[in-house]
Amino acid sequence: MQKFEIGKNDAGQRMDRYLSKLLVKAKKSLLQKSLRKKNITLNGKKAKAEDILKEGDWVEVYFSDETIEKFRDIKDLGEGGNLSLLYEDEDILLVEKPRGILTHSSQRAREDNMVDRLIHYLIQMGDYAPRLEQTFVPAFANRLDRNTSGILLAGKTAKGLRNLNQAIQKRKIEKHYLLMIQGDLKKRQVVTTSGKKLEGKRKMVEGEDIDMKTIFTPLSHGAYSLIDAELVTGKFHQIRYHMQGLGYPIFGDKKYGQGGPGQWLHNYKLVFHTSGDLDYLKGRVFQANLGQDLSRLGREKIGRDFDRILKEIYGEKIDK
Repeated sequence: MQKFEIGKNDAGQRMDRYLSKLLVKAKKSLLQKSLRKKNITLNGKKAKAEDILKEGDWVEVYFSDETIEKFRDIKDLGEGGNLSLLYEDEDILLVEKPRGILTHSSQRAREDNMVDRLIHYLIQMGDYAPRLEQTFVPAFANRLDRNTSGILLAGKTAKGLRNLNQAIQKRKIEKHYLLMIQGDLKKRQVVTTSGKKLEGKRKMVEGEDIDMKTIFTPLSHGAYSLIDAELVTGKFHQIRYHMQGLGYPIFGDKKYGQGGPGQWLHNYKLVFHTSGDLDYLKGRVFQANLGQDLSRLGREKIGRDFDRILKEIYGEKIDK
């Protein structure tokens, strides 16, 4: 038998939800049966699936230690790299994701990724102790493709992650991307084309499954153009798919364009229009610098206007 004390990150959950995350490899039918037979109890008493857990509660699991460890699926954290912080408080943080790094680890092979970097940073700072947590793991509320750089939002606590997810769902965080296209897009475009994910291909194609909205505003004109994309909804490959539909695929895009070194796409600005628990961030604007590779390509393709546009956006020349 093992006892698990409910901390602040596990409080507020239903018992069945908590158990499905604590004993992630156990079948739901086994957990339900164990609750009925009092093989899993709450504060020494019979528990129900719908019981809401409170901080300080005790959940007792009357399985062998070997069975519990088999069901828990505790993961190897891998190795952590550098983390470039834009903002941090006790519940959330904002970081800059470089181009060429995954947000989450690949299922095929272990490699450097932003989640591992986040967790190692929080362990190092004393803000996360895996052995003391039972079901909560710090995580990002948004995701960027491997070759898309920019701002990632992370929840250090369950409260922080929940608040960020709710703000994103309610569209209280305004998201802006910079992208470079080959061609001259002269007018602002509001694109609401729906799509669907192509099974097994990790690609968006024509369909009616997923509603999307992106607002594209040209910042420069010429053989190559710099565009601001406001991501009103945040769906899989949305900006890349919508630009392909307009006939101006993102420069370097391997899946939706003519190929190249990877899409020239950067999540450069977030504007908070939040209230409630995130009211203290209302009106705050966060910007992430361009990396050297995107800056070099931008100057090469767009010319002297590139630095002028960046100065208007950032207030100074950005070349990190």
